[in-house]
Amino acid sequence: MTIYLSPDRTFLTSELYDLRVDPLLEEKNQVESVMTAMSAGDPPILGPAGAPVSVVEFSDFECPYCQRLKNILEQEVIPKTGGKASFAFKNFPLAMHPWAKPAAMMASCAGLQDTPDFWRVHGFLFDNQKSLTSDNLAQKVTDFVSASTTLDKAQFQKCVDKDLTLCIVTKDIVLGQQNGVHATPTVFVNGVRYEGMQSAVQLLAIIESAATGNSIAQAQFPRKTTSNKEVNECVKPSPKSN
Repeated sequence: MTIYLSPDRTFLTSELYDLRVDPLLEEKNQVESVMTAMSAGDPPILGPAGAPVSVVEFSDFECPYCQRLKNILEQEVIPKTGGKASFAFKNFPLAMHPWAKPAAMMASCAGLQDTPDFWRVHGFLFDNQKSLTSDNLAQKVTDFVSASTTLDKAQFQKCVDKDLTLCIVTKDIVLGQQNGVHATPTVFVNGVRYEGMQSAVQLLAIIESAATGNSIAQAQFPRKTTSNKEVNECVKPSPKSN
C-alpha cells in the first residue's frame, strides 16, 4: 500500500490529486476507462448487451461466496432488473483454491463455442462445488458437457487438453488486479467497484441508481460468517512481511 505524508507531517492520504484537473471530470474519465476495459474480450453476458447498466462480476468457481452470489443474481436480481442491466462474468481464480483455475479454463473453453453453454457449465460448477475436487473435475465437467450441452465435444476436449483458454483467464486476472480486485466476488457496476456483495437489496439499489445516471460510492460489504476460516475463504492472502 502506498500512502503520502503532507509536508507538515499532519495528514496521510492514499491518493494524490492534481488540482489542475476537474476532479469530477477526472473521476468520470476513470470510470469510463474501467468500463471500456471490462467490456474488452467479449466476456460472457446475460441480459441485453446495450443495457444502460453494466454489471461485471470477478468470480472464483471454488469460492462459496461466489456460489451464493450466483444464486442471488439468478433468483433475485436478474428477474427484477427489467432489462436495465447486463451481467458479465470475469474469472478471478484464487491461488488457494486448487481447482478454481482449471475450472475457469474449462468454462472458458465452453464459452469459445457458445455463450449459453458457457452459462450451463458455469451453473454446473457452482451447483456441484462441494463435490468437485482437483482429481474429479476434468471427468465430471467432460461428462456434463457430453450429456447436457450442444458443444462440439472433440473441439472442447482439444481446447482443454492444450490449455487454449489460459490466456483468457490470465487476462481476466490481470484486469482484476489492475482495478483493485483482491477478493471474490467483486462486482463492478458501471465501472464502480463493490467488494463482498451478498445482498440482492444492495445490488438492486445500486443498479437502480446507476440506471438513473447516478452512482453509489464504491464499498466493501461485510460478510456474515460463523468462523475465521469462512471469513478468509475467498480473500487472497496478503504477502508475508519480513
